[in-house]
Amino acid sequence: MTLVVNLTAVTTTRLLKASFLFVALLLIGCQPSAESVHWQGGVMGTRYHITITSDQPIAPTLEAEVAAQLQALDQRFTTYSDSSELMALNRQPVGVPLEVSAELYTVLVEAAEIYQLSDGAFDPTVGPLVELWGFGRAASSDQLPPAEAIERALAAVGFHHLQLLGDRRVQLNAPVAIDLSAIAKGYAVDRIAELLEANALNDYMVEVGGELRLAGRNASGSRWRIAVESPLQFGQVERVLSLTDTALATSGDYHNYFEVDGVRYSHTIDPRSGWPVPRELLSVTVLDAQSVRADALATAISVLGVERGLALAEQLELPVYLLSLQQGELKAHASSAFVPYLHTTQD
Repeated sequence: MTLVVNLTAVTTTRLLKASFLFVALLLIGCQPSAESVHWQGGVMGTRYHITITSDQPIAPTLEAEVAAQLQALDQRFTTYSDSSELMALNRQPVGVPLEVSAELYTVLVEAAEIYQLSDGAFDPTVGPLVELWGFGRAASSDQLPPAEAIERALAAVGFHHLQLLGDRRVQLNAPVAIDLSAIAKGYAVDRIAELLEANALNDYMVEVGGELRLAGRNASGSRWRIAVESPLQFGQVERVLSLTDTALATSGDYHNYFEVDGVRYSHTIDPRSGWPVPRELLSVTVLDAQSVRADALATAISVLGVERGLALAEQLELPVYLLSLQQGELKAHASSAFVPYLHTTQD
């Protein structure tokens, strides 16, 4: 049995009205050598899919535990409920420390690291700009915002205004609105992977909204096969990767945009300039040991673009695969660390 995951960006009108990665699971026939269990459901405004390969019985309560943990993380990180822990932090008075949960603090630490590594290209406070450009909760007006409005929104952006004091204490040094949707799904994937391994399940695929973590083998005894969709032809596979013991995140802006006077403006906003990034880099695929890092880094590289994104990948020795549009043609770019993945076999 071969498991193929097609990664593509779609727009959701539920909880998070932004571009996400939808994963369609296709089981391509061959004779399995072990049993597979498949779980799925809705969380974080998207879907999750879990496939476990095991020749041993799985605890009958584990599926419910997985669903409960995902829902608990959703309630902790969502910006669509005033009662969430993240919204409590967003309401915290400036200059007054707040003790937060270990889960929230861990994600904030990871976000701060990627914010620094990317020189601000990854910024969880970018929300005011996303809303201004019509890619947030409000419907797009298909019009460019005034320059003055962009400047006002930029003044409300900056993850450096958040101070991590240790002992799970966080302090806002200016009013900002933190949105962790570009990293929280990856964190959720890691937590579920940890839960599976704690139950002696070491062959699995965990996916939440397009963020993946893969371990061991699939039911046919092979590596997991992951198909990256072409950003120019819906449903067409651009490349199939044979992977195990890694996390993968793909970011793309090719399905969520609007046009004004023939110029396309994507949903990927550069939090440093306040403007959508140029339509050159269409798809970013990142591999990392942790899904939380792959998730955030895919977003960061989408903002940085081909040249600077590859430079960051080389600096971090990070496997990165990019698809860009150059003179009307799709061009692939791979970091040095990704090259071996271009030649891996199914086994």
